[in-house]
Amino acid sequence: LSLPVIEGEKVKLVFGVGNKEDPYDETDAKHLQLLAVELNKILRQRESERLLKTSEDRFRAMSENALTGIWIVQDGLIEYTNP
Repeated sequence: LSLPVIEGEKVKLVFGVGNKEDPYDETDAKHLQLLAVELNKILRQRESERLLKTSEDRFRAMSENALTGIWIVQDGLIEYTNP
């Protein structure tokens, strides 16, 4: 049993199983679809976390190597200063 996970007009992934002796039914398909949607959410979250880390690494490298001072002030408090 295989089901596509579609976002917009694109197939993002195809999720499948093949471990049941009896024929798959509509309930199996619904369960697989729910599982595939949740898996897709996890994959999107991991990609977001990877992109955020890349962005943070770039900011850190830029600010630590800047020739001028950088301050981040929030609510009247200095939250960050570069070296």
